[in-house]
Amino acid sequence: SSSSSSNLNNPSVVVLNNVDPIMMEPIGKHPYTFSRYNVEKNIITKVIYNIDTLIDYCINSGQFIDPITRENYTLEDLKDIDNQAKEYKLKKKSLYHHKIHYDQLYNDKIFTRDALLGLDRLAGDVVADMLKKVEENTVIMNAIVGKNNNNNNNNNNEKLRRSPRNNNNNNNNNVFVSNKYQFNNTIVNDLIDSLQVQFASNEFPTFADLYSQLYTADKHYAKQCMSHYLQYIKGPNNKVYSDYYGLLNSILLFMKGEENYMNSQYIPNNNQQ
Repeated sequence: SSSSSSNLNNPSVVVLNNVDPIMMEPIGKHPYTFSRYNVEKNIITKVIYNIDTLIDYCINSGQFIDPITRENYTLEDLKDIDNQAKEYKLKKKSLYHHKIHYDQLYNDKIFTRDALLGLDRLAGDVVADMLKKVEENTVIMNAIVGKNNNNNNNNNNEKLRRSPRNNNNNNNNNVFVSNKYQFNNTIVNDLIDSLQVQFASNEFPTFADLYSQLYTADKHYAKQCMSHYLQYIKGPNNKVYSDYYGLLNSILLFMKGEENYMNSQYIPNNNQQ
């Protein structure tokens, strides 16, 4: 029993880092050590930060939690950080003051950020679903016309020919975007038309709704997301996807039309007289 009480009086100390974990820089002249005692393991864990980096992190992120242990800083912890920064004669904002007076503001910002990420993920899922359907239907159409790497073994299949579709419709936003090609194979044409009807009735309206919400909430973030969606449909720059059947082109036309539509809807609002 004397040995167990001795162990409790002398807990082990574990330092979790030797560089600032936020900026990955050496610990400088103004360190701050965050310590926590684990009763069950009789261990004191310590995380060392450059205090100016830690304060900037909390103020800018609005998260008053330890970046490594993910434990919430208590008000006493925040006061301790503030006091140590004063001792270092650093002109930094008070974490305690921001926690007390701006907590709701930070919560609102975090809610908005999470909502934008959620919309981005949902819109991205729609884009991924369209690309998957294009890939699946392309495999089917290739099989139908015998378009594969062994064309010499498919002499019985009539060679697939495509020609520009005579389309005089003005492809504005939120209308059916028809394929720019037509083929000499009825089944291929039917598959293409069927898939585009699916897009026009399901994926296109869903994407338009999600993107309009994203654009309304944060125009600049929405434009960033759109550039990613378009690149995803096109494929990587060093290996752009083949679009022999023109399906990807239809998706790209719609998405660019949606982007132009949102720009036209919101730019005039900034110049109201």
